[in-house]
Amino acid sequence: DAVGTLARRGLNLDWDVRSLDPSIRSARAVDGGRTEIVINSRYPLYRRRNGDLEYMLETGLLEQLKPGADEELLVEEYHDQLVEALSLALAGPAAVNRIDPTAR
Repeated sequence: DAVGTLARRGLNLDWDVRSLDPSIRSARAVDGGRTEIVINSRYPLYRRRNGDLEYMLETGLLEQLKPGADEELLVEEYHDQLVEALSLALAGPAAVNRIDPTAR
């Protein structure tokens, strides 16, 4: 599952909105050993959607769930992980607590 995948990887990345080349939706930036996801404020869809919550979540999760170079992941698995994580994020804390009662 998507939440388990993130936990297994130990990923806890910060997200930031910055200006990049307009052809790039998002990227990972490493600075001083810290990795963050950069969402491009110049990307056409970001501008069209005015950086709304759903767009930001989808873009950030696409980048965060992207398999590492040493991982093999089918497109369908990647898509399923994204849909699950996005659904949980949009459902809010109550949905996470139903799945994992220890999550607070």
